[in-house]
Amino acid sequence: MFRHLSKPWFLFQPRLALRRLVASAKPESSGWQKVETSWGGDLLVDTSKSIGAAIYQTGLYDLPVSESLARLLPGGGLFVDVGANVGYMSLLGGLVVGKSGRMLSFEPNPALRDILKENLRKLERNRDVAVEVFDSALGEKRGRAELIVPGDYAGNDGV
Repeated sequence: MFRHLSKPWFLFQPRLALRRLVASAKPESSGWQKVETSWGGDLLVDTSKSIGAAIYQTGLYDLPVSESLARLLPGGGLFVDVGANVGYMSLLGGLVVGKSGRMLSFEPNPALRDILKENLRKLERNRDVAVEVFDSALGEKRGRAELIVPGDYAGNDGV
């Protein structure tokens, strides 16, 4: 257990280490739950899936990308999240660009897009961030495509 707590985000934020210990001591939770991220935003995540479980246990997902985004994205800038899933990166990007910025999120999966919209409403309402959610995917050329859900989607909605 302690080797899992030796990561930098736990060492520099002891509150996250306590959260990880509490989360691992509780019975495995599953389903949609509102979770506070380590950088202060609330997010509705499915804790039965790998991304949601990571956010539930640690308050973050993909630390290098999250940290780069928080450090390099300018306040007042434009953030585009392609394949936004439930909105973890969108929420973080929206908090960074702030109310003088703009955020565009693209998610073709209707089930995830509804959660994405719910997760971004609070950001839009409480932080006055300009948020636009698009029900499409992005590619190199204009056209229509069928969204095919892979077999391992049941455990990881990020595939």
